Amino acid sequence: ILFARVRIQMELKKQRDYLEALSTMDSLTGVYNRRWFDQSLDREWRRCGRAKTPLSLVMIDIDFFKAYNDAHGHLAGDDCLKMVARQLLGVPRRGGDTLSRFGGEEFVAILPDTPYQFLNFMADKFRQSVEEAAFAHGHSAVSDVVTVSVGAAVVIPDSSGDFQVLIEKADEMLYRAKNEGRNRVCATEIGS
Repeated sequence: ILFARVRIQMELKKQRDYLEALSTMDSLTGVYNRRWFDQSLDREWRRCGRAKTPLSLVMIDIDFFKAYNDAHGHLAGDDCLKMVARQLLGVPRRGGDTLSRFGGEEFVAILPDTPYQFLNFMADKFRQSVEEAAFAHGHSAVSDVVTVSVGAAVVIPDSSGDFQVLIEKADEMLYRAKNEGRNRVCATEIGS
């Protein structure tokens, strides 16, 4: 009877772990999903705020993805998204750094305890990793391979709990990178 109970408890734990993974992972790309990102950013905002350490956010958008999707179809677009996710996951990160799919063709990396001096380096590593994959893109205005534009921001969080300012600044930097020609990084330090 004891053995049966242990086996049932182990099976229940396995099923709970599976359901947890389903609720936090993007099923297409295998990276964390937007729901998990929101929870994680809130947690890291509070933790870095208490410790008075920098919190960095990197937003990554596939250049001319709509043109790629229109030319090759949605299944090829899905393959492109999977490739980009694999490349981004391959960038060396520390234990607390995470990557999520933000939506559509956008990904976002949370880099706790990452100061501005290191942020540009990390953001460019993400950009380079995608370009170096040499995944053909015949409908891009910037390259014959898939590239990404990257916006990044860093802040020492305050006690307000409002991490939206970090998302907005990283998004602003992403659009600046796109407007300046794509396949580049633009970064800022909030409050400096």
